[in-house]
This record gives sequence, structure tokens and C-alpha cells, in this order.
Amino acid sequence: MLGQLPPDTGKVIGREAETRRALESLRPVSAPADPEPEPGPGERAGARGETRAAADLVVTGPPGAGRTAFACHVARTAYNKGWFGGILYVDLHDGGTHLPDGTKPGNRTARDSDSGGGSGDRAAHYALGALLRSLGAGPERVPARRAERAALYRDMLAHRARTGSRPLLVVVDGASDAGQVLPLVPPDGAARILVAGRGPLPGVEGPCRLDLGPLPLEDAATLMTEIVTCADPSDPRTLTDPGALREAAELCGRLPLALAVAATALVDRPRTTVRKLADELGKAAARQRTRPAADAAAGPGPSGPGASGPGPSEPGPRHPDPPGLRAAFDLAHRRLADDDRRLLRLLSLHPGPHLGVDAVATLADLDRADARKRLETLRRARLLRVCAPYEGYRLPDPVRRYAADRAGTDGSAAELATARGRLLAHWAATVHEADRRLRGHRDLDEARTGVPRGVFPALGEAVRWLDAERPALVAAVRYAHGAGEHRHALDLARGLTAFLDLRGHRDDWEAVHLTAAEAARASDDRPALAGLLEALGRCRMQQGLLAEAAGCWAGAERAHRETGDERGRQRARGLILSALQEDDRTGEGESAAGDRERTGDGPGPGNRGAAAGGVPLLTAALEAYDLPGDGPVRAALLDRLGALRLRRQEHDAALRCHREALRLREGAEAAEGADALGDAGRSLLGLGNVHRARGAADEALRAYGRAAECFREAGDREGEARARYNSGLLHIDVPGVRALRGLRLTRQDWRSAAGLLRREDVRQARRVEEDLAALGGLSGRWTALRGHPFRPLPPPAPLPVAAPSLPRARGGDAPPGAAAGPPPGDPRAVRNPERLDSEPFGPEHLGPEHLGPEHLDPEHLGRCRSEPELPEDAHALAHALDPAASYHGEGSSVEPEEYRGPTVGHW
Repeated sequence: MLGQLPPDTGKVIGREAETRRALESLRPVSAPADPEPEPGPGERAGARGETRAAADLVVTGPPGAGRTAFACHVARTAYNKGWFGGILYVDLHDGGTHLPDGTKPGNRTARDSDSGGGSGDRAAHYALGALLRSLGAGPERVPARRAERAALYRDMLAHRARTGSRPLLVVVDGASDAGQVLPLVPPDGAARILVAGRGPLPGVEGPCRLDLGPLPLEDAATLMTEIVTCADPSDPRTLTDPGALREAAELCGRLPLALAVAATALVDRPRTTVRKLADELGKAAARQRTRPAADAAAGPGPSGPGASGPGPSEPGPRHPDPPGLRAAFDLAHRRLADDDRRLLRLLSLHPGPHLGVDAVATLADLDRADARKRLETLRRARLLRVCAPYEGYRLPDPVRRYAADRAGTDGSAAELATARGRLLAHWAATVHEADRRLRGHRDLDEARTGVPRGVFPALGEAVRWLDAERPALVAAVRYAHGAGEHRHALDLARGLTAFLDLRGHRDDWEAVHLTAAEAARASDDRPALAGLLEALGRCRMQQGLLAEAAGCWAGAERAHRETGDERGRQRARGLILSALQEDDRTGEGESAAGDRERTGDGPGPGNRGAAAGGVPLLTAALEAYDLPGDGPVRAALLDRLGALRLRRQEHDAALRCHREALRLREGAEAAEGADALGDAGRSLLGLGNVHRARGAADEALRAYGRAAECFREAGDREGEARARYNSGLLHIDVPGVRALRGLRLTRQDWRSAAGLLRREDVRQARRVEEDLAALGGLSGRWTALRGHPFRPLPPPAPLPVAAPSLPRARGGDAPPGAAAGPPPGDPRAVRNPERLDSEPFGPEHLGPEHLGPEHLDPEHLGRCRSEPELPEDAHALAHALDPAASYHGEGSSVEPEEYRGPTVGHW
């Protein structure tokens, strides 16, 4: 159950007191107490208060101090004692990816309306998504915004606690600031949290804070002795010269990682004495002390897209790592063979947190067996770690920084650029073939791609490879764009689209497509940009971010316009219209919001569309619908926008919207007859509402009268009732009108409105009759009457479903959304085998005739993720192989459970 945690180092030397204090801080109240530990120099006590920054245990320390190993050892020990029902582990540092120096990170991918969206927000955003999936939330239940994720995370933990389950232990590794930790703090009593920080972590307090520094000198020497005697119990070298051993430990800074590297050097060289080891460490430390001055004299190092090393040097220390740690690395590096040194330099180019053997072989231009052999050499030298359960290796951050420095000083820019190109080309070609296998293609083109035909003999191999390499592939897109390899970034993004959609990795989907869109802009590839924006809009639509989705599709429409692709432009316009239809379906549309205001229901927590996303959504739609025949659609959009502007008290803007809509509708009256009259009545009704809000009673009365006449001629009883109701409401407000005459006119209009509504909408008719009764009760009390909260009815402005530019469903003329079925993922959902053809996957390859009802069905586009165009066995296999980890390097020891508690937001 604990396979997702980093491997346990077993025996902990020199941290016994810290281990006791850490376990004491995590001990449940009901557990028997150990003897009271003595306070140590690394502990800083503090009471757990009301602040959400409080953690049960905070572990910090410099690089190489063994912070992660210590935290995982404590977590495993506490779990084995039966204190917790499971462990949730997340590494925040992996969320930022390990981009080599000289590359830019790309677009910000964490979307959060509550904060600035910095690196801390991005790490917390990804971590919350991973934790939610580990707790059993499916992709369709993971919200898009960080604040909502944090609320659902706390809700799920509290729900688990209410069911009587043992509390969980949340292990947060790699934290660098308090902002990353705050959203991950569980509610009191639901779980405990252990935070391992990469810095001092100011603002994160708790009952126990351990600052792991260098080991005591005797413990450091003992650690080196343990490593040597574990390899060969008969080796007496560390026992015969204790003075040299302590000197060597001191030169390593008494840091566990440096001590392990130095001790391993003794193991690998049986004839090397401890004194000689200490002398070599002393020389390495002297080189480290003189290196900053030498770098400053040498001037700027290699930089730019072709370089991996650091840029211009600054006088003084360049590295955050302790000198003893880098001295130990220098010792290990000098003992490596030339080919192993070259591999270590090239490993700094790898952008992902995990190193796969095939990727390393391609990077270094080696065969797989040779690459495995050299990786094992680096592992035995303690410069690499085995990465479980992933079948590969992990490069510790201090070693990565050291390797990057070596690449900048010992390697050539041409060698680094060539190796980087090999790796990116290999990934792009392999992703392409995995994507083709995922979509059911069997004709893998070995001659064109260079990928061996048997690399994915079955679908399962392709899915497993994509699951394992996903963190590196996502990082590779950012790396390729930052290094100027825009074509590789585009190829990787296109190849990953179907897989990320299938697995529901929407955070990675968004990150990949945002970065690839930047690469398409940088390379001026408009067709690729259009396809990427369409896919990105689909990702955001699945998360309920309608305005953001419409913005993406509006950008795709502009890109299609620039390339002259009218077919793609029509498709993008139809997608924007589908977002508006989804806005109506979820009860967040303009008229729905107006009805809630009218009835006093008010906007609920899940009905924020009109207030939060209405203007951007409608603006994007208006930008896209500007063809000569788009007058009716534009008029409907303008009326909706005018109603929204009115509720936001933007009267002048609302007036302009309704006047422009009326102009467009009146121009189409002769051609369209009664339909145009009803449309003009809607614009006039909205115009009357604006005039009433502005205090222009005469203009409002004229607009309402014209609207009622248009609705009557068009046979629209509901529209006529709304116009008459609003006209009657205005009679009460007209200054100078005698009270009795105003009441008589109001009763007359409202009775007429109620009679019309009885045939169309019984509920609204009842509302009008209730207002009539209230009007009679307030008769004679004019001040109270004018203060009563009567509200005008908004115009019924339905979106034209069968607009000329909206893509039709294949196989008939039914409007989109007419054939709604079970949501994706529902066992009752039946996929259409006729769609499984050999065409490339992705919206950039789909014309209007390929957009079936499932593409535009609001039930499909809004709440649930869409099913990519994949064979049935791909979907079945994806569910069967659903990986336990959905985040870069994290996992969970808790079995996923079905969560049916309260939900937050609109997912």
C-alpha cells in the first residue's frame, strides 16, 4: 500500500532524537505515549491555532540533509504503528518540472481567480488535483479553480472522518513557501499533515518543527562506516583510521547525501585508504572555493536555446548547495569514466522528474543495454536513485544542478543542442505512434517516424508507456518551446491530446496546449494554433469554464480566418454557440439569471455564469459572428449582452446593445416575417427595461407598447405578457400620474399579462397574480406601494439553435443537443463504432459533418469530459489500467472510495 512513497532508507543514523519527537507530534490522542522526549536544538514548539497554515510536523533543512528520506521514514513508521488509515503523498517540486537552465517556463497554467496565480498557486493547484484523485474523485469532479479544489478536498476528508475511518496522513514534500501549504492543510480531526520544506518555510507553524542540519560528527562517521561495512562486513578501513574518517566527514559538511557519496567512493575503490579519501575531498573543497572566482573571470557561459548551463556568473557563490555537498560530487565525478561523465552532463538536459532508460539512451546516443549499464554506474555512485514504482531513475536536485554546471563548463553547445534535438524528436515520434495505437491504427509507419514497428505491439503497452512517461512528456512540451524547438512542442501536444482527454488529466492538458499555443504563435503556424485552441476550449468546456472556452474558440476562429479556412471558422463559431447553449442549460444564462432576480431566488453558488463569465462569453461570440448573414445571431447576442449590462448598472452600454440589436432585427423583418417581429419585440422589451432604469418613462412606455404590438402580431403570448407586465409596473413609477389612474392602468396590464401567461407558463401566471394581490393590499398607501420590490421581467431571448453557421449533427437536421444521452463514463453510454475511422484525432481535423450530437450536446460538453474518438477497447483498458498516481511522482496508500457527499461549485 505504500509503494508510491519514495523508497525507505531503512535505518536512520544520527536522527534518533528527531525521529522520536516527530513521531510524538503525529501520535493520536488514544495511542499510548512513549517516554517524554527531551527538547532538541532543532525543535521549535508552537500551539496549533486557528490559522490554516498550521501543520502537525514541519521538517526543513539544506540540500543533502536527508529531508525527504527522514519525512518518509517517519510517515512509514507512524503508519506501521496503526495510527493512520493511509498516506497521501505529494511532491510539490515535481509540479514545476525540472526545466534545464537556459529555457523559459512557458505560460502560467494554474488558473485561480482568488490570487495572482504565481508558482506557489500553480504547485498547490496541481497538488490539490492529485490529492482529490487519490481520494477517489473522478476527473469530472475535480474543479477547475484552486479555491474550489481546496473546498472539495477538505469536504472529502471531513466526509471520510464522519464515516468512522481512521485519519489519513498527508505528506507534502518539496514545499518552498507557505502559500503552497495553506490549501493542503486538512480540517481538524480529519487528517494530519507532515510538511517537508525546501526552505525555512516562514508562516508554516505547528507543534513540532525540525530543522535538519548537519549530523553530529560522530554520527556522520558512523554513517560512513555503516555504508562501507554493509557492502563488505570484513572491510576494516573505516575502523583503522578514525581521525581521517572524521576529517572526511567534516569535509562533506556532515550531510547525509555527501557522506553517502564519499562512502560509496570507498566501496568502489577497495584499495583507497580513508586518508587518501580525506585528501581528495580536501582538494575538491579547495576547487569549489576557487570556482566562483574562476567563473567570474571566464565571463558569461553558454546561454540561449542551445545551451543548458548557467548564464553570466556573478562574483561570489553561485550555488545554493553547501560546499561539502559539491565537494563530494566533485570527488565522485573525477572517479567516473569519460563516457559516464558525458552521460551525467547530458542528464541535466532531461526536463522531467523521472529518467526512463529509452529516453536516456536516445539522449546520449547509446543502445539500451549500454545506457542501462551507465545509469547503474551513476546509481552505485549515489548520483542517481531508483524511482519506484516507476521503472527508471531519479536525479536528485543537487546532482542535477551540479550536472548542469558541468554541462556548461565541460560540454560544447553543439553537443548539448544535438542531444536535446535527439531526445525531443524521439519523444515526438514515439508519442505519435502511441497515439495511433491508442486510436486503433495498426499501420505504424516505421520508415517515416524512425520508431521501431514493434515498439507498441499491443494497446496496453502504449497506454502503460504514456502513463509512465506523462510527467516527462508534459515537461518536454515546455522544454521544447523554451529551447526554440517549436515544431517538437506542437507534435508532442497534438499526440498527447487524446491520451490526456481519455485519462482526464485536464491540468496537464491545459498546460500542454497553452505552451504549444505559444509555440505556434512564435513559429507563426496559424493552422496549428487554431487546432490547439479548439482542443484547449474543449478542455475548459469540460470543466464548466464556459467563458474561457468561448475565448479559446474565438481565438481559433480568428486563426482560421487568417488562413482562409472557412470550414474551420464555421466549426469554431458553432462551438462558441454551444457554450452559450450550455450556459442556458445549466441555468446560468442571461434570461435565467433575470428570472432568478425577478422571483427573488438570487444567484446560488453554482449559478455564477451571468455574473462572472457572461460578458467575456458574449463578447467572444460577437467577435466570431461578423459575417454578412449573421444579423439574427448577432442581434440575439446583443440582447443578451444588453440584459447583462443592465443588471450591472451599465445603462449606456446596455442601451447601445439593444439599439444595435433592434437595427439588425428591423433590417431582416421583410425577409423573415413573423419571426422577425417577435425578435424585434425582444429587443424593444430590453430597450424599455433600460429606459425605465434610466428614468426615461416616456421612452420606456413607447418601447413596451411597440414590443407588445410586435409580440401580438407574431403570436408570441409570453412575450406580449412580459411587455404588458413591465408597462403596468412603469405606471406606478411615472411621476405626476394620479395614484388611482396609475393603479387602474397597472391592474389592467397585469390582468392581461396573467391571462396570456395562463396558456403558456402557469408558474409565471401565478407570480403575476400574486403581484396583483399585493397591489390590492397596498392600495391607498402610495409610499409603500412604490417601495415594494416589484421587478420587470426580462425579454425572452432564446439563442437561435439552428443558426446558419452552426455545425449540424451528422445523419440528420436535428439541432445540436436534441439527442442527449447518458453522460460519458456512464455504463449505459453507447459509443458509435461508425466514428472509429482512420482519420486523425482532434478538433483541427473535424469538419461540420464530423461533429455529431455528442460533440455539441450540452450534457456532454458541460458537466462531464468528452469521450475522445477512440476504440472501445481503449476506453476499457484505460479504466482497467487506471494508475494510482495522477500527479508527478505522488501516490496514495488509501484505497479510492466512492464519495457521495456534498459537492462544491458546478462540476
